[in-house]
Amino acid sequence: MFFTKKVKINVKNKNIIIEAKSGTNLYDILIENNIHIESLCKGNGQCGKCKVKIISADGKEINKPTKKDRLVLAKINLENGYRLACQYTVKSDIIVDTEEWIVEEDPNIVKVTVKKVNNNLNNERYDSSKNNQEKNNKTTIETADELTVLKDGLILIQYPKGIKYFVYSASIGNVSFDGYVKTDEPLIDIIDNNLISDFIYNYVDIPDIDRILIILDKNTYNGTHLLNLISYYTFNIGEMFCEIIQPLENPSNLLTFFRLLNLQNESLLIPLDNLKTIYYKKDNQLFVLDTKYISTSIDTEFLFSTGLNPIIDISEDFKELTIKDNYFEPDSLSPKVIFKTLANLKNYGIIDDNFQFKDRNDLLDKIPIEILVKISKRDNEPLFHIYRKKEIALYISKTQIEIIKELGYFINALLKYCEKFVGKISNIIIYSFQDIEEAGTAFINLGFFPKKFSKKVSFFSGDPALLSIKFFGYKSVSTYINNQFKEVNTIELYKNDNFNSILKK
Repeated sequence: MFFTKKVKINVKNKNIIIEAKSGTNLYDILIENNIHIESLCKGNGQCGKCKVKIISADGKEINKPTKKDRLVLAKINLENGYRLACQYTVKSDIIVDTEEWIVEEDPNIVKVTVKKVNNNLNNERYDSSKNNQEKNNKTTIETADELTVLKDGLILIQYPKGIKYFVYSASIGNVSFDGYVKTDEPLIDIIDNNLISDFIYNYVDIPDIDRILIILDKNTYNGTHLLNLISYYTFNIGEMFCEIIQPLENPSNLLTFFRLLNLQNESLLIPLDNLKTIYYKKDNQLFVLDTKYISTSIDTEFLFSTGLNPIIDISEDFKELTIKDNYFEPDSLSPKVIFKTLANLKNYGIIDDNFQFKDRNDLLDKIPIEILVKISKRDNEPLFHIYRKKEIALYISKTQIEIIKELGYFINALLKYCEKFVGKISNIIIYSFQDIEEAGTAFINLGFFPKKFSKKVSFFSGDPALLSIKFFGYKSVSTYINNQFKEVNTIELYKNDNFNSILKK
């Protein structure tokens, strides 16, 4: 007979203790027990209203932030134990405060106050009156610099077979809902034929939109160049302010541009799927580290050539595999699996500290036979099979391991160079379009980062286009960029003697 583990949820501000099954969603269990918790999106992780503070009751760590937690909540909130209740799966005893975050409330003031921390607008907005939403959907924010009126907005993104949209609500400072319109009519035609208003009326059905941000997949309109990545073009439809963001040269420019929106002071951004350009920010200066000719020798294409049905996870003993779709044979390995496999090979001693395969005969009495049989050779090259069945063979080879080793050397050289010649590194952001977030521990175990950086590394994956909601905190996209990046400096690392000297060592 199997028993489900029970956990206790102590709702501190209500003096209530709830007993629930392990694996229960925190938002759902609070609602089921008639504990009021704000939400405009009904627990879909969009509005940010269900933010709660969580403390472990049994000495264990609380859950790490999810993707939506990191997108919606400020970093300082995450570090202090705040999470979205709708994104939190209760696995151990916790103490929850559903009201602690409401630090400022005055019924006589009809406005939303935004605290400003380190010159960055914090996403925390404290709504002191429901009447606020009736004032034309406009929100007043106060900063040390100026008094600004924030407006409700709409983001339209061109996709291959349709248009994705996000509705931004100024009253909550976040996305209130989103949708997808399947259509063969591109945004360019909708703009040129003056059909934007019709599109909103027919598909989005929201009144009083004051601002539209349009993201195109190719450079169509002659606009201002920003950060040498995008072309920025604006126009008006009546009182509606429209902004167009389009890649300067190719779609990857857009990806890089939006990733920069996550760049804080003293942060190094390493796009793992595009190592040609690394970014560092210090005191509103953006340093563009040009690594062409150096990074192109590190052929990481195999890391991101994931097929339709990849293996997406692997256990430490290599016995358990998680396939995207178990009804079909796997056709590839995800980056996460490759990095975890390499870390496990190192832990077992199958490869040495120099990332070289040890002789199989030397491992006979040290490695379990079920792991040992996975080691073989192809064309005299050692390799380790992750999956082998019928005509399918998925493995990591000596050549691939050598490439990953070079990647590690490259990252280490970057860190040393930046700290010595550019500035202090307080945060390292690793980006990839494909999921590598849970491979973070493997990265650190492989020695890609000195131990002093181990707690400063953050991993992000997926499409960062939704980070464009940050623009709605400013009058325009160009205002935001000029505020965040007042100076851009390019350093050609392949010509830099200091960097090349560090890399050679």
